[in-house]
Amino acid sequence: MLDKSMIFVKHLDTLSMSGEEFSLVSLTMDLTFDIIGAVVMDIDMDAQHMIPSRQGELVRSFKELLSAYWDDKIHLPWWLNPLTELRRRRIGKRLDKILKSIIRQKHQEQLKYQNKNTNNPLSIMSLTLRDTKTLSQSLLDLTCDQLKTFLLAGHDTPSATLAWAFYELSRCPRTLSAVRAELDDVLGPQSDPEAVYSQLVSPAGPDLVGRMSYIVAVIKETLRLHTPAATARYSVPSNGLIVAFLVGLTAAIFYLASLGAGGLWCI
Repeated sequence: MLDKSMIFVKHLDTLSMSGEEFSLVSLTMDLTFDIIGAVVMDIDMDAQHMIPSRQGELVRSFKELLSAYWDDKIHLPWWLNPLTELRRRRIGKRLDKILKSIIRQKHQEQLKYQNKNTNNPLSIMSLTLRDTKTLSQSLLDLTCDQLKTFLLAGHDTPSATLAWAFYELSRCPRTLSAVRAELDDVLGPQSDPEAVYSQLVSPAGPDLVGRMSYIVAVIKETLRLHTPAATARYSVPSNGLIVAFLVGLTAAIFYLASLGAGGLWCI
C-alpha cells in the first residue's frame, strides 16, 4: 500500500508544480484501484499511470464498464437502448475473462506454495483459495463475482473520502496546522516522502500510525460531513417510516417504490 501511495504523492508533487488544474478524485480513485489490486488480488493493476491508455487492462476495462452505465438512461428497459446494453454485456464478458484468468493464475500459485510448504503472499484471494485443491466452475464464478464487488463498491468510498479530506483541509488552516503538528510529533520534522516511507515500512510503522489520533479524527469528521454511502430500509405497510432532517426542522417521508406485498422501500 505504501508503494502505491508513493506514486500518488509523486503525481501530486508534479501536478502541483505544473500550476495546471487537475482532477483530484481521478488521482485518488486510481490510487484506490491500485491498493485494491494489491490487497485483494496481490497484483499490480498499474492504475496510476498518467496516460490512461497505458494503465492496466483490468482497470481500463472496469472504467469502460462504469462509463457504459454513467448516463441518464440507466433505468430504462434494455430494449429501449439495445446498443448500449450490448456494449455493457460485451465489456462485462471481457472483464469476467480477465478476472477469471487472474483467479486461475493465483490458484496455481497457491498450489505451488502448498506443495513447497512455503508461505505465499497474503491477499484476500489467497485466503479465499486456501486449501482449495480443485478450482470448480462454481467457485470460479463466485470468486469472480466477489472481485467485481470489491472493485465496484471498494473504489468509490475511499477515493471520495480522500478527496473531501484534502478539500476540507485546504479551507481550514487551523485543522491543517494541527495535522502537520501531529505528523511532526510522530514522524519528526522531516517532510521528505522517502524518509517518511522508511519509517512507516519499519517494524515501528504500525505503532506510528496508531499514534495519529488527530488524523483519525479528521477522517471521521470528513465521513460525517461527506458521507460517501447511502442506506435503505424496508417499511411494512402503513408503518409511516419518517426520515427527519435538521434543515428547517421538518420531517420528510420518501416512498421510493411500492412492492407487491404493499411494503415500501424508504431512503
